[in-house]
Amino acid sequence: MFLESVVASAILNAVVCWGSTLRVADTNKQNKLIRRGAGAMGVRLDSLMEVSERRMLHKVKGILDDCDLLDISCHGILALALGTFVYLWNSETRSLVGCLEPSLEQTQSACGSVSSLSWSRDGRTLCLGTLRGDMQLWDVEQTQNLRFLASHLSAVRALSWKQQLLSRLASGSTDGQLHVWDDVTVLGKPHQPLVTMKQPTAVKAVGWCPWMTDVIATGGGWNDGKIRIWDTNSGSCVTSVDTHSQICALRWDDANKGLASGHGLPHHQVIFWDWKPPSLELKFQLSGHSERVLHLALSPDGDKIFSAGADDFLMAWS
Repeated sequence: MFLESVVASAILNAVVCWGSTLRVADTNKQNKLIRRGAGAMGVRLDSLMEVSERRMLHKVKGILDDCDLLDISCHGILALALGTFVYLWNSETRSLVGCLEPSLEQTQSACGSVSSLSWSRDGRTLCLGTLRGDMQLWDVEQTQNLRFLASHLSAVRALSWKQQLLSRLASGSTDGQLHVWDDVTVLGKPHQPLVTMKQPTAVKAVGWCPWMTDVIATGGGWNDGKIRIWDTNSGSCVTSVDTHSQICALRWDDANKGLASGHGLPHHQVIFWDWKPPSLELKFQLSGHSERVLHLALSPDGDKIFSAGADDFLMAWS
């Protein structure tokens, strides 16, 4: 599977990067000591590389369970954040095509780790949010950091580009701040959020409405469980609905004028809502995942819903 090849490539590159800090002679010396110790104890001990691969595999699998660290562009380039690095794969050739190092732009601290990412609609720009609370816009073809925005006071956990306006971006953080940014791709322009909205708990998911261009949906975590619909012109919450569960993903359905949501505890469901301004009305619920529903996609006609969960299952619903 492609996702498995992504994991394998990530392990290889991470191990190579980490191992490059050790000389070959030092590595061989360490492995020789390991073999001697294993012989003395009459057991088999893993080599330095085997230990590295196992620890990195555990880390990568845990990161893949986070819905905000993986995104694919309209050109089929998959971006995966691993700590302070972002790896890029071509989904057709299944090959690694690049690696971004946003931590080098500011600081090497853990706070510089990437906490969310999102491709622009044209697939040219990748926006990265960090645990430190800033955002970075990258020209992926040129491997160039275009902009640095000190955007939030806590980790940026959700990002969404507006479909109709490539330069407008929404960002949500763990302290409940939802910022809307305008002209983010215009270089040399000082930036403050166009509008800021506040919800009581962390913003876990964000999605612009494709047919009502000033409407945006947000989802809260387990302690909140609410989907909120916002008017970005007035900065006010139009309506909210309590799902009584963790919200991990949001996807608007343009064909049926509705909203799909993916959930975690307690039921790990996919729920579809009718958007009848100013209210959201429950239409149906889909059960089948045993862990959090992390990703949602809809067919253009809205007849099929695809969901991917932390249980490693991809499901198609019609």
